[in-house]
Amino acid sequence: MQDFSTRYPNLLESCIMTHFQNGNKRIALTTVVTFLHEYGKWLTIGTQDLYNFAVWVAQSPAGAKEHVVAAILQFFKKHLTGVV
Repeated sequence: MQDFSTRYPNLLESCIMTHFQNGNKRIALTTVVTFLHEYGKWLTIGTQDLYNFAVWVAQSPAGAKEHVVAAILQFFKKHLTGVV
């Protein structure tokens, strides 16, 4: 089993910031949750807190990408579990 807490920390940031014109947060969160579920992982966080984090990522300035990706890495380390 791969360690997704360190391997894909920029997946959420990338989906939210670059891939979709409208609905970035919803599509990004659905993509990440589906991706994690496929590998037997899950997030131990409430839906409102997850949404709030996605909003924070979406509102981050483009020049703060390194900081945002580091924050996402910490977020996954804190909330990622192997229980689906």
